[in-house]
Amino acid sequence: MWKDYIKERENLETLETEHGFLTYEIYDDICFMSDIYIKPEFRNTKAAFKLFSAVKEEAVSQGCVFIRGQVDSSCIGWEKSLSYMKRLGFREFHIDNNLTYLQLKLYNVRGI
Repeated sequence: MWKDYIKERENLETLETEHGFLTYEIYDDICFMSDIYIKPEFRNTKAAFKLFSAVKEEAVSQGCVFIRGQVDSSCIGWEKSLSYMKRLGFREFHIDNNLTYLQLKLYNVRGI
């Protein structure tokens, strides 16, 4: 039911496993990852990477050129999130107050 609620209220898709979930939205050629949560006992495993990889695969299949996300520095653990996204290849492209926006270019398109 929560998945339906998030879709109706925020127009976000949810990918969920027994280890956690990731919410995202695809518009135009951008996949925007909104939230990711991994149960504490599965952190420092490949659970987050598996969710990210599945969303990345979906983004590519839908013709996305970029995956974007944000890190809120007012949240607990934000440093780990920022570091992890950078290890995945994301680069900062905008900072606004507590929010750092990052993007990963999936492939080259003529003119980009």
